[in-house]
Amino acid sequence: MRSRTILAAVLMLGALTAAGALLATGLVTGARADAPEGPLPASALVLPAGPPFASAQDAIEARRKAYKLSGKIFKELKAAVEAGAPVKPYAADVAFLVAWSRKIPLMFPPGSDTGHETKALPEVWTDREHFERDAADYTAAAETLAKLAEADDKAGFARQFQATGKACAACHKAFRARLN
Repeated sequence: MRSRTILAAVLMLGALTAAGALLATGLVTGARADAPEGPLPASALVLPAGPPFASAQDAIEARRKAYKLSGKIFKELKAAVEAGAPVKPYAADVAFLVAWSRKIPLMFPPGSDTGHETKALPEVWTDREHFERDAADYTAAAETLAKLAEADDKAGFARQFQATGKACAACHKAFRARLN
């Protein structure tokens, strides 16, 4: 009888060890496929340097990196909204969007309109007032989104996420070249 108990304990320990190994290697996560991955780590939420920039090329590269990070954040926020997840954990991500939105006009200095495959249209520089107004609208929308994230207001956050996305898209529509 005692040997069966020991055998059962050994088998259970082996099963737990195997399950732990699968979790540790990432083969099994236990997460739902449609669940959001979660907020980005704080170490990833770094604003680009500048201005001033050493060159126009540096300005273009810095803004491209920041826009790419912004896109990742929007993707995570969308997944959280669609999953009905708590939004307070995303407060730092949204704070990055606020800080980035305030910096956007500074990331387009004169002379950074060509090179390094920039998608910025000439209107960024020729209609600067409109560009800065759209950036300010995006900032205002992101600031409201940040307040809702801090309050963990899922319903309000979901509505404001749509408004923030529209403010972001308005600037892209007017000032970013379309991809073919």
